[in-house]
Amino acid sequence: MIRYFLILMMLTSTLMARWQVREGRYATVEFTPGYETLADSMLNISERVLPRLCALHGVDINDLKEKKTRIILTDAPDVTNGFAVENNVVIFVRSSSYMRFWSGPFTWYNLVLEHELAHHVTFRAIWRKSNYFGQIGTLTVPRWFFEGIAQYFAESWTPFRGDIYLKEEVINGRFDTDDLSNLQNGRLLYAAGHAYIRYLASTYGDSSLIKLMRYEKDGFFYDFDDAFEQVYGKSPDDLFPWFVRHLTLHYGHQLAAQPDFKPEKLLPSFGYRDISVVPLAKEDSLYLVRTVLKKNHLYTTGLIARVKKGEVEIMEIISDDLATEMFVSADERYVAYGRHHLEVKADQSGLSYDWFVYDRNTGQKRRVATRIRAVEAAFDPEQRLILSVADGLNSYLIRYDRTSRDTLLTTENSLGQIRSLKDGALMFESQSGLTAQRDLFLWRAGIIRQITDDSLEQRNFFPLNEQTVLHNTMLDNHAAVVVSSDTMTTLIHAQQDVWLQGYDARSRTMVVKYARADGSSSFTLLSLDSLIKKPLLPQKAYRSAGYDGWINKKARVAAPADSLPFQRFTEKKSFPQGTMIHLQSLIWPLYDPVQGAGLFFSTAWMEALQRQLITANVIYMKNPRERFATFYYRLLAMNLEWSAAWYHGPVIFPFEEFGRETVVRDALQAGVAYARHLGGQARWPYRLELMWQYDAFDGELVPDVAYQKIRIGGQLMYRKRSAYAGVIPKRQAGGSLFADISLDGRYPFRVWQGELFAGSNLISEKVGVEARGAWVRVDGTAPYSTLSGIDRFYSYDLPRDVRYTRSVRGFSGNLLGNSLLWSSVEARMLLASSTGLTALFLPINNLAGAVFADGARVKRGGSSDDVYSWGGELSFGEQGLRFGAGWARSYLNGRRYDQSLYLRLRLDLTAFGWQVENLPSL
Repeated sequence: MIRYFLILMMLTSTLMARWQVREGRYATVEFTPGYETLADSMLNISERVLPRLCALHGVDINDLKEKKTRIILTDAPDVTNGFAVENNVVIFVRSSSYMRFWSGPFTWYNLVLEHELAHHVTFRAIWRKSNYFGQIGTLTVPRWFFEGIAQYFAESWTPFRGDIYLKEEVINGRFDTDDLSNLQNGRLLYAAGHAYIRYLASTYGDSSLIKLMRYEKDGFFYDFDDAFEQVYGKSPDDLFPWFVRHLTLHYGHQLAAQPDFKPEKLLPSFGYRDISVVPLAKEDSLYLVRTVLKKNHLYTTGLIARVKKGEVEIMEIISDDLATEMFVSADERYVAYGRHHLEVKADQSGLSYDWFVYDRNTGQKRRVATRIRAVEAAFDPEQRLILSVADGLNSYLIRYDRTSRDTLLTTENSLGQIRSLKDGALMFESQSGLTAQRDLFLWRAGIIRQITDDSLEQRNFFPLNEQTVLHNTMLDNHAAVVVSSDTMTTLIHAQQDVWLQGYDARSRTMVVKYARADGSSSFTLLSLDSLIKKPLLPQKAYRSAGYDGWINKKARVAAPADSLPFQRFTEKKSFPQGTMIHLQSLIWPLYDPVQGAGLFFSTAWMEALQRQLITANVIYMKNPRERFATFYYRLLAMNLEWSAAWYHGPVIFPFEEFGRETVVRDALQAGVAYARHLGGQARWPYRLELMWQYDAFDGELVPDVAYQKIRIGGQLMYRKRSAYAGVIPKRQAGGSLFADISLDGRYPFRVWQGELFAGSNLISEKVGVEARGAWVRVDGTAPYSTLSGIDRFYSYDLPRDVRYTRSVRGFSGNLLGNSLLWSSVEARMLLASSTGLTALFLPINNLAGAVFADGARVKRGGSSDDVYSWGGELSFGEQGLRFGAGWARSYLNGRRYDQSLYLRLRLDLTAFGWQVENLPSL
């Protein structure tokens, strides 16, 4: 079997899609056919900006001639925009979920490409001799520096790449050094890092940044903290208060000229964290709400609620699996929304959307579109859904009827929000022309007319008529509310960012959202007519103060038309995985007073698109029984997951019935897996596996055993994402079924193994129950290492090395046989999410108390034993890995067997293996 696996690996490259290459002076671009024009544009941009970036970093441009920057262009995932690792820059063709929101007046690929190239040149600038051992040379550099300097060298200071997030933290007194690593609040790390770098450049000059990166250029290892202190005279933490003072003066001066936004009446909270609120029927005080309903939910809920005397009454739950905003028809009968659709293509995990329409009259929903890249929608007057779709190099407006679809518009420019007018015309947002600025356009019966042609932002727009639009724009880096026609009338320009959420044309009322001092979002109703008569405006024009000059430093300009001449050629290549990224290699001498000298070695390599991974670890000692080695190889090919692994080392739990000794195990496996999500839904992952395995055991007391087998089976589960999932399950269920079939004539056996588990919260979100069950049956002549049953290692909630065993808490004996039925039921209560306590160096978080009952029946031929236990337990830990202490009383065949206090480690493989990776944050 292993022979066929290796042959298949060698043939894999001939089965892959063909890739092409463009090559310039300093860079190469690899891409799949169809993206030649974009690849040429990216190569032109790279050739133009790399010399400038090298000069800014103090890097010799001739270095790039010897080792060219490798750019990979792909269109598989849709959950990010690009990344840089070592000499590799990966750019995704279209990122419909993200790019419209923050790319400003520049085309997405220009902005992202230059940002990632800046990362790449930074890696070259801090390269030291230790980088021969992999990426360990960059370990001392904090991420805020990487992101901040990339934004500084590649981007201007804009509200959506920093200012709106940073400002809220500073003016409310929350900004501290923790924000330099904050990836939650608007990805504050990027804004804080960008501002800190700009502060350093404006205070100490751009040359200080070069000195920082060139510190001990010929040294062995780059120590960022030491370099920072040598250049700036203080550590990053010691200089930080001066930076905060600078920001406080800047924002204080700016906000002093602007009025405070103090609405008279706020809407109540509909959930734990409301995301959007849209008005429906005013006479009934109905609202369409997207919210995180409870604190522990890692998903959003769409609902319709009534507000009566300040109290919220939830009328309808539309969906608790939303990935987009909700869009309502003009008659308010239909509500459309999108959900994530996870898929695999081009050997990568991708993200698109399924779209549904909910009928409020019947309570039914229907799927309108599947596997489509669209996050914006609208209904036309005939209640047909129109989606704004991004697909590869083009964007579309597609209209869906119940039985058909037709394309209204095809464009190479990115499309944004769309709105429907009463006569069936569409107003939509799009990037236009060579400037790529956002403007509004009108579609009517296939004819396109441009509505705006200015440098203003038109975000969250609502057409009052064909000529007049209510929308957000950015004034002094603030989100202001304006009305635009031939001229612009400002309605709200306050200290706070005020965001339009919805507009009711019948009552001329709008819903706006703003952030309060505590960081929560609040919603309020405002009359458009009242604001037109009495707008909320600054009393005097804001004038830039001397201490905010750092914002005005320009890092880049819009890209000109591609005109730079260079030599390029095209060649075909397949599966661009030959160039592996060297993550790390470590070698370390060891010394044992008994065994003498030894050696530790570790290495890891990865392909740029993460379709190939190689890791190896070795501990070499004089005594063969003290040696340890692991090897793991993973390859994503043909949209399947291929893997091979080898383990040589001690059996962790030795075979007690033969005495306590060191048993050496050799385990080798190779196989293929098909991992998907049922219907593309993130909550329904499944996995099918076919694996060849070889196991061998060598011990002084145990007989030598070696055999081959085939494992075939699969897993399916349903799980709602929850912050408490590792403690209190939130609606989960699943199971697996595997068969192990021996290929060795000396041990003709088969092992059948099935597992089920289910769990749910009960009275509250912090109380829940979990039940697990297992069935194991061994047929034929099996070696002792494959027996099933109960073993004495109940301090560990996982099977012994290769045995098909389970544990019963409090039962310290071995009951082995050829058949096992096992179950465990546990009720838990979350006592504290955070305690501030530690056990040794482990934080005691997610502390929970539990009561449980374990039970099993073990059969051996014609006889059987029943064992069960009950008790209580305290546990803590992060999701998937928990430590516990408890008390249990056990029984064997109806008689009391033992009672004991115990410590316990639980490794929940379902929590590790079934998490949905790389979903965008809420």
